[in-house]
Amino acid sequence: MKIGRGGALALNDDFWTTTFVANLGTSYTAGRLNYSSGAGSALGVAGLNAAITLFRNQTDPDGKPLGLQPRVLLVPPDLEATALSLLQSTLVTDGTTSAQPNANIYTGRFQPVVSTYLTSAAQWYLFADPNDLPAIEVVFLNGQQTPTVESAQADFNTLGVQFRGFYDFGVGLQEYRAGVQSNGS
Repeated sequence: MKIGRGGALALNDDFWTTTFVANLGTSYTAGRLNYSSGAGSALGVAGLNAAITLFRNQTDPDGKPLGLQPRVLLVPPDLEATALSLLQSTLVTDGTTSAQPNANIYTGRFQPVVSTYLTSAAQWYLFADPNDLPAIEVVFLNGQQTPTVESAQADFNTLGVQFRGFYDFGVGLQEYRAGVQSNGS
């Protein structure tokens, strides 16, 4: 089990640390029109509205609208409760007594994903369904998506069993237009 878990941790580390987090400064920038900062970028109704608008304004290399729906809300552990309340509550109140709609239009609309690899307590992301347009892609040799663990008897003069494991995968950046980053400040 430890060998298999080691393979899974290697995949997570390569995906999150080596590929996603290491490329944040180049994948999500104001120049690429997929980065939001300032007071309106905090995770909440207003920040989510701004991120959706930013996401929907993404265009392909020919300047045509991508026409994709945002589907995944990626947050660090610090924003997990905020994301879940925003996506699962049925009512939204603003603290005023003025008459206005209070139904939560975001209930069940996005899949919340929490990553412990995200170190900023404020930054969050909105992504397209990876089946439509992936921001990062993972591939496996011969389609084998689980680590391979092999065992064999030890040499004749040694009591015991030998184990080895391997996991053949690759992780790479794909399309930066598949997501937007909100700085949260």
